[in-house]
Amino acid sequence: MLTFWVTNLIFKSVKIFNMNSWMAKTFKIVVLIVFITAILGTAVMWLWNWLMPDLFNLPAISFTQALGLTILSRILTGGFRWGVGSSSKEQLAQKMQLWDKWSNMTPEERQKWRDDWRNRCKSNPSNKASGDEEL
Repeated sequence: MLTFWVTNLIFKSVKIFNMNSWMAKTFKIVVLIVFITAILGTAVMWLWNWLMPDLFNLPAISFTQALGLTILSRILTGGFRWGVGSSSKEQLAQKMQLWDKWSNMTPEERQKWRDDWRNRCKSNPSNKASGDEEL
């Protein structure tokens, strides 16, 4: 909501953009990226400077060091894939396999499957269907 307000304020002061043009959309994306980067870097800097010097006797960091730390932690903990990678492909394959299995079931098999999973997901072990064993 705040980014919407900031971009609208900028567009009201700069009348050269047509709101539907590609240049306006590109400008909005750039403003959004800069705004999110500034918020994230400031948050990391504040948290570091609030906690780390007192807890671990480390020096305070600047805004650019906080941005570098954020980028480094993102690289070390998963990269910049944002959902595009082998793990999402594997999850999609599992969903498709489950869908194929589900679509080939008869209505009775589907009901039995639902009942089995309802019984497995209940927290009370006494509610399990007869014949089910504890895992």
